[in-house]
Amino acid sequence: MLKEHYVNGLIFKCIRLALSLYVRFFPDTFPYETKRESFNIPAAGWHKNGWVLKEFDSPVTKIRHRYYINQSTKKGAPVFLFLHGLFLDGRNFLNLEHLNDTWTLVAYDFPERSDYYKGYMEDFSLIINDFLDCLKIKLIYLCGVSFGGGVSLKYTAYNQSRVKGLVLASTFVMNANPSDFSKNSELSRFIMKYPDGKLYWFLDKLFKRVFYGKNNPMHGVVEIIYLKHMDWYRQAVESITTLDGPEDSRFIECPVLVLHGNSDRTISFSKAKTISRYIPQAQLKVINKGTHAMVYLQGEMISQIIKEYFSV
Repeated sequence: MLKEHYVNGLIFKCIRLALSLYVRFFPDTFPYETKRESFNIPAAGWHKNGWVLKEFDSPVTKIRHRYYINQSTKKGAPVFLFLHGLFLDGRNFLNLEHLNDTWTLVAYDFPERSDYYKGYMEDFSLIINDFLDCLKIKLIYLCGVSFGGGVSLKYTAYNQSRVKGLVLASTFVMNANPSDFSKNSELSRFIMKYPDGKLYWFLDKLFKRVFYGKNNPMHGVVEIIYLKHMDWYRQAVESITTLDGPEDSRFIECPVLVLHGNSDRTISFSKAKTISRYIPQAQLKVINKGTHAMVYLQGEMISQIIKEYFSV
């Protein structure tokens, strides 16, 4: 085990060194503000298929909360809160509108910049609680995708009285072994080392490689992806290194549904299968041909699975 940990750590250090040599040749500046004007970022009031984008400033924290809401057709329906991953936003959940006959759907957009970002996963819990308190929402069902799954797991572990049910999609229990922690630590060192300009150039090229191209399985999410402010990526990556996924998982008592696609190239299926090792009540549902973007691309199917699991 120690030998494997040492070898993996050495591999990740070599990868970071290679990336460092690659990024070193990028300019120190990047026309981010100019380029941002061309991004497809909806403004408050935007609406589609029953979803409406809203914003408000918290009177307590002054945080600007931004969220998509699809009001349930059912009177007094509970709230289902959705948390996006590293590269997408609340629009990742727009194709789950079929759930609105049972829940009021709220897809939250994490702030790209915040004075409350200190590099810890708990920072997101503070923001979520402030948001829910402002809207006077006491109980929720919670769904997190990818990085949002890590946020959701952490939030549920220490806010048990508020979460009635949890869905973990395209994610895993983070830092469950030394190799994961080494990889995340190396990534954090990399992203904290370089100036914003170089990292923007790097991400810009990475996005074009990962998300563009008609034969790319992630091509379907191009319409809802954009380059966010670097503060967001730094906060997210650094916060992962503060997680102890197995320890947090011990405190989760609510029903847990795990959704993972058998065509996910970003997070391996083997990692998703281990979630039940840390959360015994977790039930895994495999999504046939599901990629890392399955929640957006196969929303109708996933909506039905969620309804069946919670027996509603």
